[in-house]
Amino acid sequence: MRVIKNINNNVSICIDGKGNELVALGKGIGFRTPPYEITDLSIIQKTYYNISQKYFELFQMIPYEYFELSGQILEYARDRLQCPLNPNLIVTLADHIQFAVNRCRKGLHLNYSGFYGLKYSNPEEYEIGLYALRLINNTEGVELEDDEVFGIAVCFINARETPAAEENQGLRKEICEEITGIIEEFFGIHINRDSFNYMRFATHINYLLWRGSSRLPEEGGFGVKGMSEVYGDLSGEVQNELPQAAACARKIGGYLEEKLGWETGEEEILYLILHINRLCVHEECDL
Repeated sequence: MRVIKNINNNVSICIDGKGNELVALGKGIGFRTPPYEITDLSIIQKTYYNISQKYFELFQMIPYEYFELSGQILEYARDRLQCPLNPNLIVTLADHIQFAVNRCRKGLHLNYSGFYGLKYSNPEEYEIGLYALRLINNTEGVELEDDEVFGIAVCFINARETPAAEENQGLRKEICEEITGIIEEFFGIHINRDSFNYMRFATHINYLLWRGSSRLPEEGGFGVKGMSEVYGDLSGEVQNELPQAAACARKIGGYLEEKLGWETGEEEILYLILHINRLCVHEECDL
């Protein structure tokens, strides 16, 4: 196996014996200056094919420990799921885990009560979420909320590469583009759709849309009954810290209500604030 480029000390882009490009993970694999041949393959912990180059920079931004966790969860998932998964899942899952752990350590909790039906509709993904929650808590020394199981499950549902999974892709892409346009107009900026930063943002907006479309009508729209007071307090704290992102989030909430008839609750507003801020810290936004 030949290393052609190092992303960081632990991640390298390689060419295998058949001429296929792959991403190899292994502690210290990137210390040498490429190109060079890897003769001792034991230094490689994981290999992943067909990862989009748009995600390569995330390997530099996300600590290696989260890729190790993501890899262990993927191994468990492949033994349970009988369908192909998006090759970029190793990156998006690591990003999701890091975000969840960081939120937990800051005392921020996003509610997933709208996903409780997944335990019955998607039992395999639910079991993967249970496994992931135990692994993350034990490895990172945190106490993620039990319903984070559903957050992990949705990562795998979104990563399914099946005809059924692509049915609503066009509408979600259209809505994501319109949400991006709202952010651009609000802050007076242009967002590069080909950047890893935008790809990460789009992944989380797709997650939000999946959540909204999975809600039952009797649950009261997009919001969660009984949670408005709790999330109102938490969202209020974040809004005081990030007033511009908060104003933009509420504008997007109004768009979703007009476009899809969803009533965005305080937890969705909080979710949007966090991800608008995360996107805009890498853009020229006045937050």
